[in-house]
Amino acid sequence: MLILFLAGAILLLMFITKRILSIEKNKPTTGPKEMLQILHSLFWGLLVLMLFFLIPMIIWKLSGGSTNWDGVYIIFASAIGTIVFYFGYYGRLKAKHLH
Repeated sequence: MLILFLAGAILLLMFITKRILSIEKNKPTTGPKEMLQILHSLFWGLLVLMLFFLIPMIIWKLSGGSTNWDGVYIIFASAIGTIVFYFGYYGRLKAKHLH
């Protein structure tokens, strides 16, 4: 069950990344549209932050949920891996949209 939850969280992170790029691509023409764009970006950004905390916790539970130093190493390594994955995916999509 946790593996499905992890796969769903990673897929959701990828979907949110695409949504953020589509929001960035649009240029609002009026003040209320710009405010709405900022609110949408804030919403998706908060979900990304939530996933940055959730994905390492799922990996920690899958690895046994150790409360010693090895558990700390697993959480931090998976958090860094999640962040690197997100920004790498974001950069690749951003470069693709620029061309």
